[in-house]
Amino acid sequence: MAGMGWIGKHNLLVTPEYGSAVSMCTVLTDAPFETVLYSPEGSKCGDCHTCVDVCVPSALKGKTWDIHTSRDEIVDIAHCTTCLRCLVMCPWTQQYAQQPVKVCMP
Repeated sequence: MAGMGWIGKHNLLVTPEYGSAVSMCTVLTDAPFETVLYSPEGSKCGDCHTCVDVCVPSALKGKTWDIHTSRDEIVDIAHCTTCLRCLVMCPWTQQYAQQPVKVCMP
């Protein structure tokens, strides 16, 4: 709902720029911020099932997320081994990984 991307069939955030290769964190502050709510972006996974196909323990169910979908409908967390194959093999992540590395020289 932050407007960064969508939830993939692996129940991870997918962004157009980095695929699933993102790390989320929280910063606690009392600084004033304007609250802006975005409508959740629809999944761009389409007919892709790469994450489901590479899931060795078959923890992923292949369901597309929407605002009314619970985590349990997407992934069986009791069987997920956190191997991250779904994250690495996601075509959106692969697209990001194939980009040339940008090096900043001082």
